[in-house]
Amino acid sequence: MKNLFNYLKSLPTPLFVGGYIISVLVVGKGVYDIATLNSTATGSETALVWGKTLGATGGAVIGTRVVPGVGTAFFAVLGYVVCGEIIEGTDYFDDDLDKSRKALKESTQALEDTKAKQEEEYAKAKQEYIDFIEVQFFELSNNSTTLSEDNLEKFKTLMVVVNGFVKEDVWDNAIAGGASDYEMLDLSKRGAVEKIDAIKKAREDWVRQQLQEKGY
Repeated sequence: MKNLFNYLKSLPTPLFVGGYIISVLVVGKGVYDIATLNSTATGSETALVWGKTLGATGGAVIGTRVVPGVGTAFFAVLGYVVCGEIIEGTDYFDDDLDKSRKALKESTQALEDTKAKQEEEYAKAKQEYIDFIEVQFFELSNNSTTLSEDNLEKFKTLMVVVNGFVKEDVWDNAIAGGASDYEMLDLSKRGAVEKIDAIKKAREDWVRQQLQEKGY
């Protein structure tokens, strides 16, 4: 270690000068930030600025004792960064505004996480409905694209009456218009997707109404 210090001390003078310049710039940055703090700064913002500045100043003093110039710059930067990270990692200096901001950030993140989870659930539900419809159709059609008259009626009962994927008048109009059995399968799948979308919209409208009633 002693040899390393001696080596650093033997470095060219420009490196020492450059080191002092860097340390002055780092400390100066902190002093400027303190000078430009305004009355709206929160407790954590104020502590962060002061902490970085004091860290850089203290680091510069320590670095100068170790290796003047190069050490001055290194420890000034180190003190600036480390003290900043320490203060950012604690809530000790938080005031009411800091706490409100963090609470808002946490609630917003929780809302986004919930929304993402719900989107996954909706996508899963859509696929499950589609799979269910296809299974019913191909079981009735014996894995073909056509249904017998009786099995088409059974398929209609499943899609229209039991599960409500398609309205009866829509079904009847499609049949009257010459839709094939396979096209009725597609119609049923689209109806299932629309049903999920309607449920999603109803839930979103309810949540929006609740938020409005609570003043959000």
